[in-house]
Amino acid sequence: MTFEQGRPTALNREGMSKYLAAEMCQTVNDHWGIGSYDINYKSPGELIESLCSCRKVGANYLLNIGPEAQGEINPYQEQLFALIGRWMQVYAEAIYNGRPYQATGVGRSFMLKSADGRYLYIFAYDLGICGDSNVTLDGKYSGSYSFSNVSDKISSVEWMDNGEKLDFVQKEDMLCVDLRGFEYGKSLVVRVAKAEIV
Repeated sequence: MTFEQGRPTALNREGMSKYLAAEMCQTVNDHWGIGSYDINYKSPGELIESLCSCRKVGANYLLNIGPEAQGEINPYQEQLFALIGRWMQVYAEAIYNGRPYQATGVGRSFMLKSADGRYLYIFAYDLGICGDSNVTLDGKYSGSYSFSNVSDKISSVEWMDNGEKLDFVQKEDMLCVDLRGFEYGKSLVVRVAKAEIV
C-alpha cells in the first residue's frame, strides 16, 4: 500500500494471509527528480512531522530529492537533510524501534511501542517555548497531557532529548503526563518522551 504526498492512514491488517507493507512517498519540493526552478521546498519541520506520521501507522517514508546531472545535491537540500539528521540523532531509537500501538493522545500526539518501552510523540505546537513573551512566539505550556487505551503499566517517563523525568499518573488504561514547553532556544518540531514499562 502506498500513500502519495500526504499523510498515511492506519491499515487494518487483521485476517490477512501475509503482512501488508505500507510506504508514504513524498518529494522535498513540487517535483520528482530535479526541478531546476522549483524553490517551493517543504520545511524541515514539515518533513519531520511526515516521518513521524509514517511511523505512527507503521509505514516507511520514501523522500525524493533531485540530484544535479552529475549527481551533486544542491546546497539547500544538503542543509535540509542536515537539520533532519540533527533531529534523528536525538530520536533515532524511537523512529527505528517504535511500532504502532493502540494508545491515542490529544490532537496529533501518539504512542509507539518497543520491546522495552513506549514512546510518546508530542507535536511542538502543543508545547510552546518557555521564556519571556518578548522573546518567544508561543506562551509557556504546562499541564497534564493524556493518553488513553494504554494497556501497559508505566514505571517512569522522561524526555529523550535531555533526560528530564516527567511526573505522571496512570489509572486503569489512562496515562496523564505533566509536560512543560521547550526551554528557550530549542524547538524540535516533534518531541519524544520514553516511558519505561514494568
